[in-house]
Amino acid sequence: MPDAKTTKETCLSDETVNAPARALGPGSAQSDGFALARSRHVDALICRTCGCSLVRLGSTKDTAPEFEHGGEQHRFCCRACVDLFKTDAERYLTETSDLIVCPTCLAEKPRSSATAVIVNGDEVHFCLCPHCMELFKRNPDFYLGRLAGAIPNEGVRDHEGCCVRPEQE
Repeated sequence: MPDAKTTKETCLSDETVNAPARALGPGSAQSDGFALARSRHVDALICRTCGCSLVRLGSTKDTAPEFEHGGEQHRFCCRACVDLFKTDAERYLTETSDLIVCPTCLAEKPRSSATAVIVNGDEVHFCLCPHCMELFKRNPDFYLGRLAGAIPNEGVRDHEGCCVRPEQE
């Protein structure tokens, strides 16, 4: 398993390499179309108790239960997770602090089991499925918007398969 400073990249090029996060977007070209870059991390909506992707469940910033702890608003998948979080907030924050959500399939993964690329200056993490990266490349704005909760997602109960495609495709 790669350490925290490297990610296994299986996407956006035909070769698999171990490298720091790579860049996508205007002005980031190297010979392979990518440039190494430092970036901001794209945060996903994750339940801070159980680690579920709120977007995968169909929750939004407006519908997810919230609780303030340590001066920060945290979102949760349900009220039961809020109640559990209150019993040992630091434990749950630690347990969920290293989770990422793939913007394409919305799978939750530990950062060490994901690949990262830079998209318009932001570090975006993906599961290791090459199919997810291929779908993402077709419409990154849709997948990033959905990951941020800005584009509604019907949730896991209302679609088939793991990789939901934008309707315009």
